[in-house]
Amino acid sequence: WSDAMDNSNYWPTGADQFTDINFVDGAMRLTGLTTTDGWRMTYPQETNFYLEAVFQVNDCSGNDRYGLISRVPVVTSPDRGYIFGFSCDGQYSLRRWNASVGTKGEMVNLVDWKTSAAINAGQSQTNRMGLMAIGDRLILYANGQLLTEVRDSAFATGYFGVFVGARETDNFTIRIDQIRLWEDPST
Repeated sequence: WSDAMDNSNYWPTGADQFTDINFVDGAMRLTGLTTTDGWRMTYPQETNFYLEAVFQVNDCSGNDRYGLISRVPVVTSPDRGYIFGFSCDGQYSLRRWNASVGTKGEMVNLVDWKTSAAINAGQSQTNRMGLMAIGDRLILYANGQLLTEVRDSAFATGYFGVFVGARETDNFTIRIDQIRLWEDPST
């Protein structure tokens, strides 16, 4: 599956409580409207996959963040899944989100925010983010370089999407030029 982001065929457009999304000049523009991470989902539903997206940032600072959300069980109710993120200052993390736990939900850091030279840090940068999921193995990549691998079995299958968090820059906007998905990378 591949989306060159030339149009909104696979994505909901317009603003919601957390994000605004539109398609301009052959790319998706996703803007964070709050400091809380917000995401937009698409399909297909997958179990074992390699997911890769090309992100571009212009104005950003420090903890402004963006990335992929995956293995979301219900596409119309994206309240659970894995959130793989990069920050403007060149860090990455992997978190497990489950809004159905407790009164405020549960966010578990599977990989705490850590710096990597593989991530192009700062303003006006492009990064290619990759996530391979095979069973309980979650393997993280930045610009073709392996970052780390973790194991977690909370979510075995689901839908995917992109996220943005305007932690320091008002209306922090990312540009997504392409998303590609390969099924069953273990075969």
